[in-house]
Amino acid sequence: MLPMRSACWAVASVEGGGEVGVSEGQKIVVVQDRAFTLDLLRAVSAQLVLLGHVRALVLKPQLDDVPNLFWQWVLRFSFFNHHAVVVFFVVSGFLVGGAVIRSIQASKFNFSDYAAKRVARLYSVLVPGLILSAIVAAVSFNFGDGAAVIEKNSPWYPAWWSASESSSLGAFACNMAFMQTLHCLQFANNLSLWSLSNEFIYYVAFPCLLIFMRASHRISARLFSAGILLFIIAQMFFSRIPDSGSRNWIYVIGFLAWACGAYAEKWGHFLSAHSVKAIASVLLLIAAAFIYRSSVQFRIEFSVSIIVTVILMSVSGIDDIAKGGGRQARKIIAMAADYSFSLYVIHVPLIFLWLSLDPARLAGIGRSFSDALTYFSLIVIINASAFIFYLLFERHHRLVYRLISSFMSANARNRAKPNSEGGRS
Repeated sequence: MLPMRSACWAVASVEGGGEVGVSEGQKIVVVQDRAFTLDLLRAVSAQLVLLGHVRALVLKPQLDDVPNLFWQWVLRFSFFNHHAVVVFFVVSGFLVGGAVIRSIQASKFNFSDYAAKRVARLYSVLVPGLILSAIVAAVSFNFGDGAAVIEKNSPWYPAWWSASESSSLGAFACNMAFMQTLHCLQFANNLSLWSLSNEFIYYVAFPCLLIFMRASHRISARLFSAGILLFIIAQMFFSRIPDSGSRNWIYVIGFLAWACGAYAEKWGHFLSAHSVKAIASVLLLIAAAFIYRSSVQFRIEFSVSIIVTVILMSVSGIDDIAKGGGRQARKIIAMAADYSFSLYVIHVPLIFLWLSLDPARLAGIGRSFSDALTYFSLIVIINASAFIFYLLFERHHRLVYRLISSFMSANARNRAKPNSEGGRS
């Protein structure tokens, strides 16, 4: 079962990790305890996404093409990039969705404050990420061979991509509204931005779904929530993007993974420690069988969701075991978890820039020691860049939240002022 410190960590992690003030009545409690399991999942998932995209754009070959055992293992670990995104969805559901469930059940859910936190969390990375993507695209096409990068990576960039104007102001605004892959392409060739559209929709849809299904809420609130849900469904199933027929189901599958994470803590409370171990063993065996026997994407993603949900149900026990590990290693993993969102948002533009300025690499790098050095140097440079990006922007998301909250409070006071003056007259 999950102790209350996990619930506290859920609040702390949503606010960005590390020390964070959590309001408790009139008091401010500082939460310093970090969940090692969550840090590890976030840190490793971000690195797997990076490895997968470096493989696709830089290494290129499949396993059968590589006789060298070292490179085979490098490639094996790089084929889990999409699974890693599913892990992000489940962890996000655990942190954000779990807090939504608790606040709605306690009748303390404030949609305005929730929206301010979510927008601050996303925009603190997305806005500078879009600007960086625009700068990289301008440099890549004006001083490098960006057109060749698109042409040589046709599985990633379809033939019609070059004429799509993905770097236009309209595409920028569309990505700011999280409508990429629905009504526009990912901005400035930054293909990783697709999942931010998923995250935003889950942030909005999940509380609306809970409010709609909860009979104790006012009928007006339930109807309003139903209207938002219908609008979201309409956007998903009437996309304007070519070749996006299966995209709507990616939203649905991702939402199921996100919801599994949201209910992981609740399910954990219903089970005793022994039951968790027994059920976890069965579910892990089922998931492993799915992964081994099936190439169907849905079954694999569903299996990954089960595995991560079981891990989150047992997060406190895993953390207790991990306490015996090295303190320095935990700090490094915590740091990697902190900048994982920044890494996810900016790594594709950086790979694109590197390839455009060195077109000889478009054919794929070789298998020599110097090639291995190039490969790992690129990964280190991208991680260092993401950490700097985090220090400059992402770590200040609480300041962005305070600014948004102040703006919303000022607007509320201005709207209330004429009414109060009318009452006095």
